[in-house]
Amino acid sequence: MKKQKTTNKTGSASKPDINPIVPAEDKAKRRLELEKVVDDGIDTVEKVGNALAEIRDGELYKTTHPTFEDYCFEKWGFKRSQAYRLIDAAKIKAELSPMGDIPNERVARALARALPEKRESVFKAALAAAAADGREINFKDVERAAQPPPVVIDVQASTSPVKSHKTLSAKTAEPKLKTKGKKPESVETSASSVTTQLKKLWEEASPTERDNFLKWAKEQAEKSHFECEQCGETFETNTDVVIIYECGECGDHYTTDDTSTGTHRCDSCNKFGSVFTRFGCPECRDGKVVKIEN
Repeated sequence: MKKQKTTNKTGSASKPDINPIVPAEDKAKRRLELEKVVDDGIDTVEKVGNALAEIRDGELYKTTHPTFEDYCFEKWGFKRSQAYRLIDAAKIKAELSPMGDIPNERVARALARALPEKRESVFKAALAAAAADGREINFKDVERAAQPPPVVIDVQASTSPVKSHKTLSAKTAEPKLKTKGKKPESVETSASSVTTQLKKLWEEASPTERDNFLKWAKEQAEKSHFECEQCGETFETNTDVVIIYECGECGDHYTTDDTSTGTHRCDSCNKFGSVFTRFGCPECRDGKVVKIEN
């Protein structure tokens, strides 16, 4: 019997060398093997990301859970978005590993945010900066290397006096904004004007109109949510925020639950970190959670 070619969701032929086909009867066994890789090497970006990618793409999670999201949360204690970040970090490490070592997921994520066409040059610059200081590369090296070069302004040329010219009049030398007798309104003035108008409308409104307005204002206030600046995860409240510490040596971010000692001592450098934020994201444990008004 001729073996049928597998296709992905778009109908194109899948690549067997990227996601090997696993027989249904061996899926549970293969899942356990991959879970051991994740469990043993939870800090090894490439191995963990590749293992999670195979579990996701091969649908091995279905031997225990209906969805990949349920599997990630119940098995590993993190959301699907964190698994995707690990998978993406593994791809970045595989892409750039010939150039140098990517020590952790945070460095890989910083590289992932760089433009694809500039990623290699950013990585080279970050490696050079770390080597110059005689230390291992960290995410701050990558972020600094990814920043555009500062604009150099020739101060002497910009401050040189303008040569006088017979056809240069005072009006053309110092152009003024035509306001037609009315001064431009500042932001503060505009805000004050809006407040005055609202007060006037409130005084003129009937009791029913006031009640309807208050109900609408309350609905708008309840629409606000909280969002992590780093991973983009959203939350209805900020009650689950965590304290995130930053290591001054390697730049890693972590919580006390992430360390082997249960303190704010960095496992990598064995040095105590300082508070990065008291409103840290409980998912990525890396970014700040801020309120987003709708």
